[in-house]
Amino acid sequence: MQSQTGIPYLLIDGRFNNTATALRLLGSILGVDKRAEGLAARAQAILDGVDHVVAAVPEARRPRVYLAHRNNGLETGNRGSINTEIIERAGGRNVVDAGGARGGLVTVSLEQVLKWNPDTIITTDAGFPAAVKADAAWAGVDAVGRGRIYVSPALPYGWIDAPPSLNRLLGLQWLASLFFPDLCKVDIHTETKDFYRLFYGVELTDPLLDRLLAPSK
Repeated sequence: MQSQTGIPYLLIDGRFNNTATALRLLGSILGVDKRAEGLAARAQAILDGVDHVVAAVPEARRPRVYLAHRNNGLETGNRGSINTEIIERAGGRNVVDAGGARGGLVTVSLEQVLKWNPDTIITTDAGFPAAVKADAAWAGVDAVGRGRIYVSPALPYGWIDAPPSLNRLLGLQWLASLFFPDLCKVDIHTETKDFYRLFYGVELTDPLLDRLLAPSK
């Protein structure tokens, strides 16, 4: 990239588990080590807090989760992909196993979703729940019958992926509180306000917060 554009270029590891390390590295490069350390410490505290909750949950109690991209819900993230790693870290069992390969977005058929039969669907498309209700073919999916379809917030960046950014730290807490509400007692309104103040320097008003969180209601 640098040789082609003549512009100095730096690629930092974007894996979720390396968030704190990436923040510290970027802080040292930009000469803002103190701020980077504050952000890294908060990021690690969020990761450790959710890890502590999930460690206490037996495998049998963990939800079987499908990530639905696009209005038709048939683009998803394969097990172990950067698109689904926070679902898995939050304690969800990703039902998608596309031929045993790990990583990447994949397109699947509705027949395959029916075979996997997830009990929970997380979607990044606000139009997906209405599309599912209008399509009787989805009625056989356990998550649809149980009304367990959740739209992830996405302002200014996605909480799941699109892109896989720092907002995934909020997404991780949101998911854990959905999966295990008795164990992960997170006030997502307070956490979101605090996060936007610390990471983005933005003071969210209640109307802005309601708009941001509206898809998850």
